[in-house]
Amino acid sequence: GSQQIRFLLPIYPALALAAAYVADRWRPTLRSRFPWALLLPSLATAFLLITAFYQGVVVFAQIRPLPAIVGAESRRVFLERSVGDFTAVMFAQEALPPESRVLMIGDARAYYCPAVCQWPDHFAWAAEIGRLDGVEALSTWFNSMGFTHILLDLATLDFLAQHDPDAGLRAPLERLQAWRESGCLREVFASDQARLLEVVCP
Repeated sequence: GSQQIRFLLPIYPALALAAAYVADRWRPTLRSRFPWALLLPSLATAFLLITAFYQGVVVFAQIRPLPAIVGAESRRVFLERSVGDFTAVMFAQEALPPESRVLMIGDARAYYCPAVCQWPDHFAWAAEIGRLDGVEALSTWFNSMGFTHILLDLATLDFLAQHDPDAGLRAPLERLQAWRESGCLREVFASDQARLLEVVCP
């Protein structure tokens, strides 16, 4: 379930049934002393136990979804403790004027604030900002795109930076930091894992 393979999870049950069907049809045709009749069910059981362990120990222990499942905890409280920048996203959704437009940098969960948030590809915004030279060009780009705010997901940006051998994110982030230090970005909300900045340059 790691990295890109996780996007295939919805088809895994169908693939498992197809693999079981093929294995069941294939086994009687084998002319071998190898105990296939014992190996294949054992292999299936092992995979089942590994999956159950991962779901039971890793997911339940880390995410603790049970209170939300049984109704002892609201969905919002659950998301606030399990999604790092959720409080910042909710602030953007609920406190910003409806005409605001937030550029989400790092986070892809724009569906939590559909009214104001927009999430481009992780590296699309970096390429755009990387081509700009100077505060005036940066300000012009933000205004032309209609972005009034930037939401920085610090945890995701840290993760992306560790998987960015060409440093394609570093220069654009440094440019945003310099822009912030020049007074063009004003912090309107901060949490442990996120910053919401307002674009205040003309």
